Amino acid sequence: MKLFILCSVISLALSGRVCLPKSWILEWSFPDDSHIDFSLTLDSQTLSSYDWVGIGFKYITDGDGMDKADINNFFLTSIPVDSYALISAQPCLDTYFGGTEDILNAVYDSTTLVYTWTREIDSGDIYDKVYTEGCSMKLLWACGMVDAYGEQLMHLDDDKEMIDIILSADYDYGCVTEF
Repeated sequence: MKLFILCSVISLALSGRVCLPKSWILEWSFPDDSHIDFSLTLDSQTLSSYDWVGIGFKYITDGDGMDKADINNFFLTSIPVDSYALISAQPCLDTYFGGTEDILNAVYDSTTLVYTWTREIDSGDIYDKVYTEGCSMKLLWACGMVDAYGEQLMHLDDDKEMIDIILSADYDYGCVTEF
């Protein structure tokens, strides 16, 4: 396990990244021809104020809104699950639609507030996107609460956003480097 975490840290040193509102940082790298590694760093305020976080991807041609989004859905402090938004509403597990669970090697480090996980570049699941290095995609993020039954509630307008990104190792968006 330590070797996996060390390899993940080294591979993320040559990674693309997006600094999101709420002080989140999403990073990715392509460790080989078949996989993409992700790292999501949250802040303590997110963990104390929300119950779930979603990080999703869509092709640029899929348009705006949540529909057609491949979503990594996190009930906070648990590992992410592979979800899909058929419409602009709560995403469902890929397995609900007949797809497969394709999040690999998911780890949550409660000390650093970092989630790491791997996806196949092309899982073959119709509910997953193909994560081609250098491709343009829409990145969606959101966070919110769950109800008394543990069901995911809709996010508020200030707790979501969609931006266009490029999945490349040299991509950097919204991050400020201090010297």
